[in-house]
Amino acid sequence: MDLKRIVRIAMMAALIFAGTYTFKIPIAITGGYTHLGDCAIFVGGLPFDEAAKEEIFTELAKDYVSGVTFSGGDPLYPANREQVGALAREVHARFPEKTIWLYTGYRWEQIADLPFLDAIDVIVDGPFIESQKNTQLCWRGSANQRVIDVRRTRETGTVCLHENTDK
Repeated sequence: MDLKRIVRIAMMAALIFAGTYTFKIPIAITGGYTHLGDCAIFVGGLPFDEAAKEEIFTELAKDYVSGVTFSGGDPLYPANREQVGALAREVHARFPEKTIWLYTGYRWEQIADLPFLDAIDVIVDGPFIESQKNTQLCWRGSANQRVIDVRRTRETGTVCLHENTDK
């Protein structure tokens, strides 16, 4: 299966999961596992090399693609952080008008000091908790998870939720 097909499948899954009318390119990160929810399936485990990165950048250059979403495994699993941070910064530098979302099972308070978060626009934090599952929530699967506006949160020093978080 080639990367284009995987990206197309993942884009459709992300579209359904997010329930929005904008496209984002999901990048599934392998390594580390935090249960983020049972509402989306992502294909991972393929090597991420320069050719794959350039293919993602080609897709990001399209006008109808609004950004990229890092999902898991867990992009912020300690072994993933250096590569995810470098890629997020490169995406941000090459496509400053595109949004970058990141899903993690870590809480904001555990990751707030990561140096590359200035390249991320929105973080959905916290593990999926089955007993708090709520299908009426936007962009998250359980009530304990937060959809955080990273820039406003860093500016104010207090967690600021992304607008239009719930229906």
